[in-house]
Formats: sequence, structure tokens, C-alpha cells
Amino acid sequence: MKLYHALQAEILKYKNTWALYLSIGAPLFITSVMFLVFYFKGQEILQDTPEPWAIWSSYNINSGLSILYPLFLILITVLVNNTEHSNNSWKHIFALPVSKTTIYRSKYLFVLLLVFFSICIYTILILAYGNALAWFRPELNFVPFEYTLRILNLVAQGFAAALGILSIQFFVSWRWRSVVVPIGLGMAMFVFSMVLSRWEYIVYFPYAYPLFAAVKANFDDSVAISAQVWYGCGVFVFMYLVGLFDTKYRNIVD
Repeated sequence: MKLYHALQAEILKYKNTWALYLSIGAPLFITSVMFLVFYFKGQEILQDTPEPWAIWSSYNINSGLSILYPLFLILITVLVNNTEHSNNSWKHIFALPVSKTTIYRSKYLFVLLLVFFSICIYTILILAYGNALAWFRPELNFVPFEYTLRILNLVAQGFAAALGILSIQFFVSWRWRSVVVPIGLGMAMFVFSMVLSRWEYIVYFPYAYPLFAAVKANFDDSVAISAQVWYGCGVFVFMYLVGLFDTKYRNIVD
């Protein structure tokens, strides 16, 4: 029950904040831009392909979910944890009649729910805009409601693979007061994953997991879960336990 009430407090705390606005605005912006690109330049992009949904999902998922999604995770974790850092409220929060681990778990769960909420909006918009193209631009040969299960699979794998990034960024932004540390680390690791994307061992690098998971799923007709999804979930669990242990023995005056 304490975890439930702590989670409720987190939800109320971040109502009408930039964290919530970003979780809604980011997927809306990305998919809207893609819709306008396909609406005005669709024939040039698709070139009479028999599978316009495959190209549409590739543009949205390989570009948006695999590249922009990690940046979103970097920002959302900073926005959530920086509230307490900027207000110097950790000492007060840890003095409440709630265990430190409960506070950690509630904030961790809140971030996870916020990201999941954003991903749901992103998925709905991909499908909605794709069907809008079928209705408003019939010459592009979009079949309404086609490819739905494939898109759900692609998004789910990209989301799960990125859990490793979420857990790392959450721990760093939770533990270090300065926003420079989590943002600097996240951006450096993101750039590293992009620059060295052809390195043979990059498939084991957490910040590259969403890209490889989405690309593999996009070129694999099966719904088999890619290795990067399991890697991402493994990093997620490991970093969660690291943060839980660190929080349990953390000095409340730091």
C-alpha cells in the first residue's frame, strides 16, 4: 500500500509539468512530421511499392523509435529526478515515514509508466496517421488497418530493448545532482552508438539496442524476440537492483 500511495504522490507531483508535456508532445511531433512528409512526398518515397505500410513503419520506427527515443529517455529521466535535486528536497523526502527503497521504487515505476504512456501514444499515432494516408491519399496504396500486428511487434521490441537505457539514465540522474552528468553521459553514449554502429561488438552496447532490435524486427517476418530485447531487459533488471541497493544504504544528508 505504501508503494501505491507513493506512486500516487509521484503522479500528482508531475501533473502539468514538462515531463508530462514531453511524453505527449514528443510522439505527436515525430509522427505529425512523418505524416506531412508522406502526405506531400509519399509518391516519391514509396515509388509504387506494394507494401507502403512497411516503408511507413520503417520511417517512423527505425528513425523515430530507434534514434529519437533514446534522446527522449535521457531527457525524461532528468526532468523527473531533477525536481528533487533542484529543490534540495532529498533530505526531507527520505525523512518521511516511508522507506527509501519505496521512494525509489515509486519514482522508478512512475518513469516507466510515463515512458510506456508515451510509447502507447506513439503507436496509436503511427497507426492513425497510416490509416489517414489510406483515406486521404488512396493513390499511395495504403490498405486501412493493414500491418497493425507488425507495427505493434516493432514498437514493443524497440520499447523493451531501450529499457536498458532507461535504467542507466534513471540511476545516473537519481544519484547525481548536476543535470550535466546524466545528459552528458547519455549524449556521449548515444553518439558513440551512432558513430560506431558498424563495430562488431556494438550489438552488446545498451544505447544501440533499440536500433538493432527495430532493424532486425523490420527485416524478419517472424515475431521472434531479438537478442537485443533480452539484453535490454537484463540491463534494466541489473541497474534497477544496483539503484535499489545504493538507495537503501544512501546517506540521507547527501
